[in-house]
Amino acid sequence: MLSFLRASSRANLSPYHVVIRTLITTENIVESAPEKKLYKKDPPVSSSEPSDSALPASGMSTFGEQFPHYDIVINGGGIVGLSFLLYLQQSPFLSDRKILLLESQKDRPPVNLGELINQERLLSNRVSSLTLASKQFFNNLDVWSNLEPYAKPTRSMHVWSTKYSKGITFTPHRISFVDNLIKDSRCHIPGDDNLCYIIENDIILAGLRNKIRSDCIRFDSKLTNVDAIPGDTTVELTLSDESKITTNLLIGCDGYNSFVRQSSDINYFDLDLSQSAIVGTVQISKESDLDENDVAFQRFVPHNRNVLALLPLTQNFASFVLSVPRNQVNGLMELSDEAFVNLLNENLFLDANVSKNQSMLSFVTNTCDSLLEKIIPSDAASSLPRINPPQVISIEPESRASFPLKFGTTLPWMVGTVKGGDKQKCILIGDSAHRVHPLAGQGLNLGLGDAEILGQYLDEALSNGQDIFSDNETSQEQLNQVLYNVERQRQFKLIPMMTAIHTMQDLFTYLPSNVFTAFNKLNFVKNEIVRFANSR
Repeated sequence: MLSFLRASSRANLSPYHVVIRTLITTENIVESAPEKKLYKKDPPVSSSEPSDSALPASGMSTFGEQFPHYDIVINGGGIVGLSFLLYLQQSPFLSDRKILLLESQKDRPPVNLGELINQERLLSNRVSSLTLASKQFFNNLDVWSNLEPYAKPTRSMHVWSTKYSKGITFTPHRISFVDNLIKDSRCHIPGDDNLCYIIENDIILAGLRNKIRSDCIRFDSKLTNVDAIPGDTTVELTLSDESKITTNLLIGCDGYNSFVRQSSDINYFDLDLSQSAIVGTVQISKESDLDENDVAFQRFVPHNRNVLALLPLTQNFASFVLSVPRNQVNGLMELSDEAFVNLLNENLFLDANVSKNQSMLSFVTNTCDSLLEKIIPSDAASSLPRINPPQVISIEPESRASFPLKFGTTLPWMVGTVKGGDKQKCILIGDSAHRVHPLAGQGLNLGLGDAEILGQYLDEALSNGQDIFSDNETSQEQLNQVLYNVERQRQFKLIPMMTAIHTMQDLFTYLPSNVFTAFNKLNFVKNEIVRFANSR
């Protein structure tokens, strides 16, 4: 078994890191285009009376000054940061700790999700696909009941390249002997016969913010400097208003351009994919009056290397993500709505001719397909979710937006030392540690997995009587062990998942369709893929 124990020097990369590093190069990250907001103003946290945990102690600065001290400081109030904060507030072992979340946005009035469901509104162009594990996480946080009315159940996903009829259909996970071995109940929820749920990001944020105590959040506050305190186990943080605080543990969930990461010794490798994603909301055709619009579609178009995904949002509307070469994005964004709808339908329905240089490979895969048909019973093949993919009827005005696509990772490391310090005092979760192509719909799920696993390990340490937040070397060693345990467990999930996502486009684009026909009959393999996607 590979050892994940960290050496004193980071010169020796782990075998897993070699795999990742061969896939990527170092390059600067560019800012993404602003999303179209569902709300005129961002929904905030509902107010509540300050709790004891919000009242900080005092920490000693570099010059002996006393500054407010927190056991945990979370930098970033996105979905991952708010989910982690809510986990801490609801934990019997962490709720009484001194916790602070720094959010650069200003506080806004709360949004009543119960009333919003009956109001006519524009759908957001930023959505996420939530796995059953993420749904269960939100359910444990007592948030899912507020999100569920807005979450569109998706019962299957059909993926194809050359021909729609020769694709792969993924269906909900079925319990197998593998589940009995690993005993991960998050892969299958009794009574939930869905593959995933599609939901707007703004709805998730509103649900979380309405649940969280606002006294633990400092709004309109940005982290500007991070300093290690010599001879101390705490970290000194400088905020945008020039005030200072100290903390035992700094958690970076501040996005792919993470300030916490830049202030640490954690190396970041990223690759410009030379692609951009165009997102928006479209109205689609229904196969019949009984069509529930509960199937997600994704096509890897061979002749232009586009990737088009249609994700169901409501009975008649879907969210689309179109990945295109970056040199084409400006021209596509300037198209009229009618011309852009025609482009989407071409990417859905146009049959691509298989090039001649694939003829030998096609012969091999055809032979394998014939052999598999003799081995595998005919009823093992999954039927198409519908006869044809849906046709795009219209696009919602001004819903189109674009942003560049990047691949980035700090793996195999998530834990680091503040620059100038000698103690492991920070950990990265979410996009600050890993950024992936949206084609697999796993970005947010990976970040929520980070938050859940980190919370569970902190919970476990405190429940075992460990004093991981005291200002002494023993506590520092115990906290280090907790962080390394989180890092090690997430490596088993993140490294294979990110490797698969990074190679998926070439795999689906260039392999002959007969390979997918044969693969579609391997229900056990497909079931295990769905199981892994739902695992933590």
